[in-house]
Amino acid sequence: MPGKMSTKINRKPKTSTLFFFNGQALFIGQGTDTNPHIHHALQIAVGLKDEFRLWWNDQWISTRLVVIDADVSHQLVGPDSGQAILLLEPGTRIAGNIRKRYLHSTTAAFPEFEQVYPFIQALEDSALPPLSCKNARAAMSCVIKTLVPEPERLQPKDP
Repeated sequence: MPGKMSTKINRKPKTSTLFFFNGQALFIGQGTDTNPHIHHALQIAVGLKDEFRLWWNDQWISTRLVVIDADVSHQLVGPDSGQAILLLEPGTRIAGNIRKRYLHSTTAAFPEFEQVYPFIQALEDSALPPLSCKNARAAMSCVIKTLVPEPERLQPKDP
């Protein structure tokens, strides 16, 4: 059970959008605050402008980027400045390649933020109204291309 964490009351309305694609989903929103949970999806969480807090492995961790394997207990508390969460069906080749590259000996990994900085602008652009599936799909493609170099990406495409 996560330790107590002080929370700031924010009375501004929060906006978020959830896009579903075949075997993938992308959440872009403000002020993410989940309860401890487990889901059957590999997860990539990104703080768009600030760090977010992650409860994992019995501790709170502040980070801008995390890759969490499927079926792993965790909790996210994100900043009002925005967070993007990419969920991947764990049986896809993309998820398998990400798991192989980052999660070979752990259930969560913290790649260097500078490694993925190129796709932050695409995610921020997707978070601006009007939100579109085209922008969301482009942002997800940037995430995947950055985390999984060309030779490791799937051929042919996952469904």
